[in-house]
Amino acid sequence: MPQRLEANERITVEVTEPDRVKKMLLGGELRDGKTIATLGAYFMGTLCPGSVTGNSNS
Repeated sequence: MPQRLEANERITVEVTEPDRVKKMLLGGELRDGKTIATLGAYFMGTLCPGSVTGNSNS
């Protein structure tokens, strides 16, 4: 599906290690609410239990 960006919107995709993403998330570098919510859920294991945190108890 093609992107429908606003005239002033720019999106850059970067491949980043999970530990760096966690630091970005906790350090306030990420500002988009949907991104923060999705990554928070992912790292808590609710989207992929046990995949990143190693905790399969979720």
